Amino acid sequence: MISILFTAIDPDEGVNGIVNYAIVGSVKQKSQSLFNIQSSTGTIKTIKALDYEDMKEHTLIIKATDQGEPKRESLFSVVIAIDDVNDHKPVFLRSEFKAEVHVDASLGTSILKVFAVDGDDGTNALLKFSMRGGNNNDAFYVDQNSGVIQVASKLSSSIEKYHLQVQVSDSGTPAETAETEVQVS
Repeated sequence: MISILFTAIDPDEGVNGIVNYAIVGSVKQKSQSLFNIQSSTGTIKTIKALDYEDMKEHTLIIKATDQGEPKRESLFSVVIAIDDVNDHKPVFLRSEFKAEVHVDASLGTSILKVFAVDGDDGTNALLKFSMRGGNNNDAFYVDQNSGVIQVASKLSSSIEKYHLQVQVSDSGTPAETAETEVQVS
């Protein structure tokens, strides 16, 4: 829960100087359903979880009303900017990838590209790929930025199938990861 406190000042004394607050609108209709305001203090609180990927900022229209006769009121807006947090894990587009390569393939031959996505924005969605296991004789290399798997050394005819474990990490803090298997025949 997030709390925001602000104060309107009414120079009148007594009841005429007491100010009450109300949210009377928002730029995007959904914003109004995510916040409430304590009428006597002006404290705005979230009433539902906020998600940066859903809406990056919320603009609320607040009415401050004094208790005098006649009542005087002012409208003002409050802009609430949402910070992105690393709340999504990267996901491979398939749980398993398969490829074939000739045993005499030359070094640098691209055999497959693994694809992953992350629901975050910015740095939190920046993905890096790495080889985590199954890479006998360091036969393959995965480009950390593109996810392209290439032949890295002379392949052995005695190995019929490689079961590579490839990991993707986002660049959030802390980093979120996912793994997939790549079968190379």
